[in-house]
Amino acid sequence: MLTVFGSTALDTIRTPKKTLKNVLGGAATFAAISASNFVDTGLIAVVGKDFPKQHHRILSKYLDLQGLTIKEGKTFRYDGKYDDTLSTRSTLKTELNVLGNFKATVPEAYRKSQFVYLANNDPEQNTSLIKEFDKVKFSMCDTIDFWISTKREAVIKMIKAVDAVVI
Repeated sequence: MLTVFGSTALDTIRTPKKTLKNVLGGAATFAAISASNFVDTGLIAVVGKDFPKQHHRILSKYLDLQGLTIKEGKTFRYDGKYDDTLSTRSTLKTELNVLGNFKATVPEAYRKSQFVYLANNDPEQNTSLIKEFDKVKFSMCDTIDFWISTKREAVIKMIKAVDAVVI
């Protein structure tokens, strides 16, 4: 089993031709659904009460959701804009909302996962969570400029706790 921990979001994506608001987003969402084509995948994430039921149905179609927490408040939101070539993205806004004070725990059914992906998320949470697994064969983390600029030392500590890194 693969366990993916990280952000599940409501995104606003702006391209030169179209703007999409409140679309299903988040690094953990995309990684987990992609991986589910090859391996049983569990998701550890938090969303707010504003998370649309249709997005929840999509997640439940592909993933084990024992690790999904629904909290009072708003879901993590990301707002990004792509340039005319679609090769450069600018972050316009990041709102952590319920993700900001979320303290994840690993469900008992996930503790024996051999593979763990710590998707783009607070590096302190990622470093803490990886310790809750019994015998991980391979672990990987992801990070972005937001965490590197706001929690650089925690990012370095997280990188040391895993086998591979995606930036």
